[in-house]
Amino acid sequence: GYRIRVLISYGSHWYPWFMRRLAEHPVKNLWLAIRNLFARG
Repeated sequence: GYRIRVLISYGSHWYPWFMRRLAEHPVKNLWLAIRNLFARG
């Protein structure tokens, strides 16, 4: 199998961290959100 890492954000600083990560690649994240809205599942 493949080795993977999963980051689980918790504590009081998860929201600022999450917003910073979204802001690092806005176009990429927007495209991912749009693609997932229209994905079959």
